[in-house]
Amino acid sequence: MQIIKPSAEYLDPAQYQGPLQFIEKVGRTCYKSEDRITPESARKFITDLAQKGHGAMLEHAFIYMTVTGRFLDMLDTMDPKDTRYIHVSGHKFSASLRAMYDMLENSSCPHNHIWRRLCEAMRGLYPEIFGRCSYDGAMVAIDQDFQVLSRTEFIDKCKFDNDWDALRECLPHTVLFHVDRGVTHELVRHRPASFAQESTRYCNYSKGKFGTEITVVEPFWVEDDLYKKAAFYADWKEGCRQAERLYMSMLAHGAVAQEARAVLPQSVKADIILTAVEAEWEHIINLRTYGTTGAPHPDMRRVMLMAAPLLRMHSDGRLYEKDLALPRRVADDSGRRYIFVTDADGDLMPLTIDGGHIMEVEDDAAGEEFVRQAEGIGLIKPGTASVLANPVLDKTENHAMFKKDDTLVYSQGQYRIL
Repeated sequence: MQIIKPSAEYLDPAQYQGPLQFIEKVGRTCYKSEDRITPESARKFITDLAQKGHGAMLEHAFIYMTVTGRFLDMLDTMDPKDTRYIHVSGHKFSASLRAMYDMLENSSCPHNHIWRRLCEAMRGLYPEIFGRCSYDGAMVAIDQDFQVLSRTEFIDKCKFDNDWDALRECLPHTVLFHVDRGVTHELVRHRPASFAQESTRYCNYSKGKFGTEITVVEPFWVEDDLYKKAAFYADWKEGCRQAERLYMSMLAHGAVAQEARAVLPQSVKADIILTAVEAEWEHIINLRTYGTTGAPHPDMRRVMLMAAPLLRMHSDGRLYEKDLALPRRVADDSGRRYIFVTDADGDLMPLTIDGGHIMEVEDDAAGEEFVRQAEGIGLIKPGTASVLANPVLDKTENHAMFKKDDTLVYSQGQYRIL
């Protein structure tokens, strides 16, 4: 079993060859098949998605345009349910590839020349997706009522026009979160937004690509309180290990991943990608970071505090106006010393007594004598213990407890270890 800390990373579309490559990155996150990405693999991947009608991944790549009043009039003639996921601000327009496809496929306007030209333009740009659009006429030469722009061109146009509302309403950002399933359950409640999540239904963690183990995410309270951690971190870790054993056992007895996942813990790692326009990200940050409608869950707030500065940077400061941070525990300068041991996983962990209290010693000499005596009577393995000053314990991932009723005597006094 692998234990990781939660994290967040910004997925910049500019770092990919084009929208198709960006969609492939998002889509393969669900099945953890990123290793199959090649310079030529995106086209086939997207074609397969389109043929299967699997449009969810198409929501993460966008079309940007400037449009005329006549284009807006055309939109007004369409069924509102077919245009509900497009974004319009003045004469600026954006839509995910899925929203654009649904708009053209479902709201046919065969006698509208703008609609016909838009179909042709989308077919020319992305035949893998728009080749099925219901249009059978020849391209009609008319005055251009829309202009397709790249993401960079769209941003530059908005800035040139001082059209900050258009950036807020039409420009999406994408963040990849490495979190547990509990956090993903909260994230997917946000609408309108688009998601791509690691699938425990299709990911078989007994396979070598996953290291033949599950990965779990360290809870917030590991860094929150020293004594809480000492008291029940081992219980949490053992619960995750037991779930891993049962999961692997079910697979070994012939279960498939979608059956065995029933025993996976909520702490199991689940990568999730979230794409939303700036206006929605502002709403998400307000709820999940500032707590405008109630205190956010600490695990959620912790990861949003990682994402918010990234969103601020990539929105040129339009998002995340204030600097927030989790309370930082400062190192104890009292000179107190602690005994640390290394567990079977190689994790450094504070030694505990009395059902959860941290083992504290007066000085290095007392601590070293304590360790020597403990090794001598077999309470701890030789070479696994050390004496350290208080490092705020932010690097520890477990704790150890001596066996009940063992008594350890050393030159400085007597300790009864429980």
